[in-house]
Amino acid sequence: MKMRRYTKELIINNRFYQMPKFLFERKFKKLSNDARVLYSLLRDRHDLSLANNWINERGEVYLIYTRENMAEMLGCSIPTARKAINQLIKYGLIEEERQGLNKPNLIYLTAISVENTRTEKIFQSREKEPFSQEGKNLSPNDTKYNETEFNDTDIIHLPEEDDFISIYKEIFKAYKGTKHMRVKRRDYYYILDCIGEIKNYDVTKEEWDKAVTEHFETLPESNNGNILAFLRASKRYFDIDLTD
Repeated sequence: MKMRRYTKELIINNRFYQMPKFLFERKFKKLSNDARVLYSLLRDRHDLSLANNWINERGEVYLIYTRENMAEMLGCSIPTARKAINQLIKYGLIEEERQGLNKPNLIYLTAISVENTRTEKIFQSREKEPFSQEGKNLSPNDTKYNETEFNDTDIIHLPEEDDFISIYKEIFKAYKGTKHMRVKRRDYYYILDCIGEIKNYDVTKEEWDKAVTEHFETLPESNNGNILAFLRASKRYFDIDLTD
């Protein structure tokens, strides 16, 4: 591989990934570089989505990538990729729709609003409306970034199709006498990722059942039995540290 300094021709003819500036602005300053790179790589794949007609009935473009695919894109381990994915979900930059058992999630990217101080017109990566000529000519001093409100605090039910979660819910009901409480949407995705990671370590349903039962048998009264607490104790039960 021969390396040389950039010339005008190289700059024109080379392909580049674009990394949105807002990933370094405001609350997104806390994003890891892995998360920023992954977002940029996924954003670049929108052209492939359009070629495959991966567009829902609302005109929103989606991607189809597994955790393994994204780890390969980043050139890292699956746990490292999961951290980046969870960050993007936490900050509302990725939204996922589950297709069902053994099918990869549909992935939608979002972007923060670009607010013109005079027109307050909103643009997002999930909208097809092009930038106006006025927007194209704005200087950096004429625009500002406004954080989009994301519904990552919506309260939703745990999924029914995951066998590990079904086991946990059954044991929860046996010990608590009621159904497992609903969880925040961002916690829902975290739960699915944690269980996926546990399964990657070849934990069997029998081992999971035994660990969950032990968890409830030793559960203090002050603990409401939320599955999140159990997953945070995964080091104790499976020698898997999901906090890395």
